[in-house]
Amino acid sequence: MAAYTQTSVPTLARWAAEGQGPKVTKLGGVVRYRREDVLTWIAEAGATAL
Repeated sequence: MAAYTQTSVPTLARWAAEGQGPKVTKLGGVVRYRREDVLTWIAEAGATAL
């Protein structure tokens, strides 16, 4: 996700802690991002930036 969005891992961790960014899924305590959630988040972020 960091490479795809060109966002640093610490920023993604902060966003997850603050409830921002794409929806987080945890599998065995490991944070994962579903592709659909990331694409939805990007689409919504683009729509609000206009």
